[in-house]
Amino acid sequence: MRAVEVAELGGPEVLVAREAPDPVAGPGQAVVRVSVAHVLFVETQIRSGWGREYFTVEPPYVPGDGVAGQVMSVGDGVEPGWVGRSVVTRTGERGAYAEQAVAQAEGLMPVPEGLGPANRRVGDAPGGLVAGDDVDVHRYLDRVLGG
Repeated sequence: MRAVEVAELGGPEVLVAREAPDPVAGPGQAVVRVSVAHVLFVETQIRSGWGREYFTVEPPYVPGDGVAGQVMSVGDGVEPGWVGRSVVTRTGERGAYAEQAVAQAEGLMPVPEGLGPANRRVGDAPGGLVAGDDVDVHRYLDRVLGG
């Protein structure tokens, strides 16, 4: 699996695409194949080093806390009927800028049939994108990694 990691504090140039192990759903969790990732302006500020007295995140880390995609697998205690369903969900404080992300099953929200990825909005996006745009993680990673 590929992920975008904040290698050190700084601007967008510190975002590095890398290979990462496939996540595994623990009890009460689901693994989501990410179609779009939530991008918050405050995450760009945290990445730059702003707010260190409030945010204790240290590089390296995979940013992002919201995704839309399809449930790939579920852990113990999670209804197996979630597998294959399109959802939006939070990942916690990190982990959304990846091809796969782990989320708590209790936070899964099903996406109604007929809505495509462009309709699965998970937040506002900064840095040259228009508020409400989604980031296609797979297209971005293909561009960054060259294929």
